[in-house]
Amino acid sequence: MAAWRSRVAVVAGVTLCVDWTSKIWAVDPQANDAYALGSLSGPGVLLALLSITLLVAIAVYAGRRHQQYHASGVGMLVGGGLANALERLFSGAVTDFIVVGSVVANLADAAIVLGIAMLTTDYVRAARAVDL
Repeated sequence: MAAWRSRVAVVAGVTLCVDWTSKIWAVDPQANDAYALGSLSGPGVLLALLSITLLVAIAVYAGRRHQQYHASGVGMLVGGGLANALERLFSGAVTDFIVVGSVVANLADAAIVLGIAMLTTDYVRAARAVDL
């Protein structure tokens, strides 16, 4: 259990640091005060605090599984979410600079998506193992 928590903390910390550092090198940064690809907006502080609350709940729930792959997914999800939430608390918006089609995102967003994909993969594999 301690190794699982350590992996989550390290991956989350690295994700947060990489996201914040990447914004120094952004060529065309854009402030984004909306959430969820622009589909949700509102008071930044309230939404940031809600995000942090949800991240804690996800980490506690996900802590039921203790595999290292799972811990990496949780760490990326928590690190990316925390990076965005803290940036919103301190500056009122996140800095996006990665353009993919009509979507503008940042590395924290990419970490969140990758973390969700890793957790989904892990849960599907676990469900298949039970069915065998």
